[in-house]
Amino acid sequence: MRSISVLILLLFASSCRLTQHYTKYIDENENGRMHLKKMKFKKSFTNEMSSKIEADSIYFNFYEDETIALKRYTYLRFFKSGQFAVFISKTNKVDVNNIQKAFIVGYYNVVNDVLLLEIPNTSFSKAGKSSIRKFKIEGVELKEIRKKNETETIFTKIKVNEIKPVSPDW
Repeated sequence: MRSISVLILLLFASSCRLTQHYTKYIDENENGRMHLKKMKFKKSFTNEMSSKIEADSIYFNFYEDETIALKRYTYLRFFKSGQFAVFISKTNKVDVNNIQKAFIVGYYNVVNDVLLLEIPNTSFSKAGKSSIRKFKIEGVELKEIRKKNETETIFTKIKVNEIKPVSPDW
């Protein structure tokens, strides 16, 4: 009876893909920064795409939920090479020059004034697959394209005096 229970448990775990960990498809550095091992947008990026979004610029979003006392500051940094870095913090003090401490890094594409960010999906059922976040480029704002019932996320371009040239390492 015990061996049957163990067998059923193993079958359940493997059918739900609980045994497949996302690190097979996602690299993580010592600071917790994540990026996909295979990035599709790396090959499809063209120099014309970088003219649609201002490279070496910072876009900012602030999110607050008072019911659970949550404050989240998110910064997006873009590079001319088609790469981007996402920095997330509980305070508004973030060093956007230290790409080792970014939360997620990857590649972007721009198609018809829509910014596409290829980010890793860390859920067990979709491990190894990329998620594509879409933003409409509207002047100095990036407005996320979402389903009608989801909250809209808007990033606004900000001026950062301390921005330094850095070379992405992914």
